[in-house]
Amino acid sequence: MEGALCPFVLCLILHFQAQERLPQPTIHCNAQSCANGPCNITLSCTIPKGGNNVIYSWSTPQPPSMTAQGSIMVIPHPDLLINVTCTVQNPASSSSTTTSVKALCAANTPAQASSLSYCQAKGLILLLVLVVLITGTVVVHIMAGKPPKQD
Repeated sequence: MEGALCPFVLCLILHFQAQERLPQPTIHCNAQSCANGPCNITLSCTIPKGGNNVIYSWSTPQPPSMTAQGSIMVIPHPDLLINVTCTVQNPASSSSTTTSVKALCAANTPAQASSLSYCQAKGLILLLVLVVLITGTVVVHIMAGKPPKQD
């Protein structure tokens, strides 16, 4: 019956979807990858409870060579001195936060410190090998210069 009335009566169907106001997002420094060349920093932007219809976008004051896809952003290591802004939007609201990449990722720098320690360890091993070789050479020359023992 309703279908028969619609051509004669204005039928208006409203679809209402409640949207919550978005909280301020949080930016996390997830990973530093230095394999095969320059280091890359991976950042992620999150909000509590996520939500449907949330759109993530990234911005920087100057255009570094970055790759952003949704809530994830990848920045090459030389661009660590920049500030990044993550903005979250839904039909009801938008919210953003800005942070310094260098300050954010400072806690994730043990990888660089450990690679420095690794280099120092290689240097110490090389030094130890050189000391053993020099000591062996000196001992051989000293032994060669002594007259043989006679019983």
